[in-house]
Amino acid sequence: MAKKITFWIILDLVFLVVFNLLFFLIGGFKHPASVWISYGFIHFAYLMVILTPFITRKSTSSSVFGLSLYTVSAIYFIIELIAGIVFIILRQEKYILALIIQVIIAGLYIVALVSHLMSNEVSGDRILHREVEIAFVKDASTRVQSLIGLSSATKINKALERLYDLIHSSPSKSNESAKQLEGEITRMIYDLESAVQSGTLEEGEIDLKIKKLYSAVEERNRKVR
Repeated sequence: MAKKITFWIILDLVFLVVFNLLFFLIGGFKHPASVWISYGFIHFAYLMVILTPFITRKSTSSSVFGLSLYTVSAIYFIIELIAGIVFIILRQEKYILALIIQVIIAGLYIVALVSHLMSNEVSGDRILHREVEIAFVKDASTRVQSLIGLSSATKINKALERLYDLIHSSPSKSNESAKQLEGEITRMIYDLESAVQSGTLEEGEIDLKIKKLYSAVEERNRKVR
């Protein structure tokens, strides 16, 4: 991990080292304000390219979010690099034009970046909500499946298989009216696990728990359809 970070740092420094060597070796140290303004904006644009991965929302789809934001930052850097080099070559004594143009470019970039960040937040919330919905069905079905075969009673195992099939085929989407019921279903599954694994309850009592759970899942599915 440390080596990977080191390699990325070296790659990030390549442009800065090459650009600054060329800038000072070719142009020297005495420049008008327009050149220093361009120099500063080019470095700012490159810094934003480096920082973009750190402001990307972390999620299972962060690669998609990162690509979008990174594209915005990369485009800004390329445009700024071209504009900055033009003003460096021109070496204008008056800095107003260089400042205005590069401030406008930076302003447009910031608007685009913030817009993408806001859009990513909304998309990220939707994805997170969807992941939670999927997790309920996946977790519930997995827990019930793990109970199949633990009981010596064929009737109980058949009932568990039927319950598993119902949960496994349940819609993953959810809504507010079903949230409370899903919490109750989760509690009932934990209760069923204890009953089956402990083996202290009668077959009829376990079968009744399975039936109640089956009915609760059916009700939940009606609410989300």
